[in-house]
Amino acid sequence: MHGLNVATESPFRILAAVTFNFRESRLKYLFQVIRALCEYPVNALDVVVVTNADDQITLKQIRDLCEPLIKPFPGRQGWTG
Repeated sequence: MHGLNVATESPFRILAAVTFNFRESRLKYLFQVIRALCEYPVNALDVVVVTNADDQITLKQIRDLCEPLIKPFPGRQGWTG
């Protein structure tokens, strides 16, 4: 049986939908989930956060929290950030 070497990029794509009932005290948990997803060595990672937040200030908080985590996997082709 052939194993996947996780140190190299795999040719897979991931689409993850994360539901998040907004409470400021829970932002640290959202951060942990997004950080864990970003560790997968895949060709493409799309993360959609579904939330009950509806005002621009709260949505910006979520965006600002997640943005630093989204970085290219070393060697990832065509990543545009």
